Amino acid sequence: GFISAISQDGRGFMWFGTKDGLNRYDGYNFKVFRHDPFDSTSISGNWPTAFYEDPFGYLWVGTLTGLNRFDPKTETFVRIPSAPESQNGLSHPAVSAIVAVKMAPGDSTLTLFVESSFRRIPAAFDTAYPIFSFIPGTARRPFRISFEP
Repeated sequence: GFISAISQDGRGFMWFGTKDGLNRYDGYNFKVFRHDPFDSTSISGNWPTAFYEDPFGYLWVGTLTGLNRFDPKTETFVRIPSAPESQNGLSHPAVSAIVAVKMAPGDSTLTLFVESSFRRIPAAFDTAYPIFSFIPGTARRPFRISFEP
């Protein structure tokens, strides 16, 4: 099989993105998380392409069909909407990279950049999520998620 992404989380689980879903390995067994069109808390697509574990223990999972936040306590996903016609979501669902950086030396805010494989990735969400904003002055405007301690 083809593995598109590999990561290890803070609890020691290994995560593998394959065309068959998000695979979690605990050292003994695999558990596979797959898209279920009848379950809004399932992952948005079966081909994960990028991972990032945030400071709160959530696993951000990019797929070819969207961005998801996995809650390890409930083992459910929150799907970040794709809305190419608006400024309220990803401009294209295919996520190619998730990178976390501190924007300035000594800054306590961690910013998560999500890159789409196509076009720009825009702006603001409501307060149900951490702070979301776009980066002005770039052609693609990466989707930016900031976490305050």
